[in-house]
Amino acid sequence: MKKFFLFFILLSGLVFGQECKCDSNFIKYFNEIKEDKIKSFSDDIISGFEKEQKYIKILSNESGLLKVIYYDKDIPDTIVKNDIESGFCSLCTEVIFQKYFRGRNSDLNIKGEEYFNFISVEGKYLDLYKWWQKHFYPNLSKEEILFTDKTHYIKIDEPRINIRFTKTLDTWEIFNKF
Repeated sequence: MKKFFLFFILLSGLVFGQECKCDSNFIKYFNEIKEDKIKSFSDDIISGFEKEQKYIKILSNESGLLKVIYYDKDIPDTIVKNDIESGFCSLCTEVIFQKYFRGRNSDLNIKGEEYFNFISVEGKYLDLYKWWQKHFYPNLSKEEILFTDKTHYIKIDEPRINIRFTKTLDTWEIFNKF
């Protein structure tokens, strides 16, 4: 009976201890970011990187994508400049946002209010898990998050969230399917 009880406690900890500690205000925030808060949101993600990063700039394009660009602080400025000018930021980390207008109605000529939602960031697991852990699974270790598939997907109807922390080849990505 003792063995069964210990097994039940262990199983309960594994099953029930992995619930997302989702803060509804934070979830709402990363889908409704004002432009002046984008850099601080990005800095929060980048602050967990193993190697210190330096902020370079924010790039925007005509389709409403906005990219906050960071490089490893040890990369010389000349290499950073060449990498950015190449058009494909191969050495950088990009935190990507999408612009949208809440309340927009083109039929009524209503522009709506400008917001951005967090789209994605890519990197190494050891760089990204700290942000994921901080905001969603503070009670789990990096190993528990890595090896437990259900901690890689969060979908909630209200406030609306569908965010994933997944691996493709050797790159990890936090992706918001807003």
